[in-house]
Amino acid sequence: MFNDRDQVRSILEEVESDAQFAKQYVDLARGFKELLDDDQKVDELLESGAEFAMGGEEFIDLANGYWNLKQDKQTASGLYEKGLSDVNDRDTLLALAKTVAKDLENPNLAKTIYSKAESRVTGPGELIKLADSINRISSHNDLTGRLLDGAAEMASGYLDLSSLAKANMDAGNPDASASLFEQAARSCTTPGDLQSLVMRMRRYGVDNEKVKSVYLAAESSFTDKYDLLQWAEGLIDLFDDRESAEEIFRKIADNFSQPEDRSVFQNREMCRFEAGQDYLKPIRR
Repeated sequence: MFNDRDQVRSILEEVESDAQFAKQYVDLARGFKELLDDDQKVDELLESGAEFAMGGEEFIDLANGYWNLKQDKQTASGLYEKGLSDVNDRDTLLALAKTVAKDLENPNLAKTIYSKAESRVTGPGELIKLADSINRISSHNDLTGRLLDGAAEMASGYLDLSSLAKANMDAGNPDASASLFEQAARSCTTPGDLQSLVMRMRRYGVDNEKVKSVYLAAESSFTDKYDLLQWAEGLIDLFDDRESAEEIFRKIADNFSQPEDRSVFQNREMCRFEAGQDYLKPIRR
């Protein structure tokens, strides 16, 4: 059926007679473009759609039409800006900003859209995601910096702090990133959290020497003997640093003098060292 151009045109024109909304005119324009390559009719339909457009969503639909069907950056930018006042969904704003920044190459309008998206986010995690989105597709360093500063004021816990450190690393702020990774390590309440942070940092591409320095600096966060034991085991499991682990085992051995503690300590340290090593020997009765 669609090989008969006259019949295709007849069907599209019949649908056109019932069109009432901007999106319907854009869809029709797409049909005339893709099926008949009729640019003149595309222009007519988009102009008709503009006459029917009443609100922000319809202006956005028209802008999409002018960009996708005609690659008209100027008209599309004007319509996106006109429709922006009625767009409040964060994800829609981010998608719109991406189109404006990358495709339409309109950095000023993209910044306006990002600023509106900023007012729709709550919590450090969303601010970090927004900053990351901006950093990936534009060079609005001032806006990115403001978002990251705002996230820093709210961030707590190693998950938020490490995500913020990664965002600063991507934004070209190595000093801030290093400081935030250290804060993230200090915020870990268990050795397990700290070891999860190590794995995160490695996924982020942080140099292993820096990862280890963050891990070592966090030793003072733990006072419980079993936490210290697990932290020391991490030196072997994560960094293959048996020498440093041995030093910690020697230092904490006296804390495991009770029979119920002694067997746990001995079993765990024997799993990681040769049978001849015995850090509990000095305290045995």
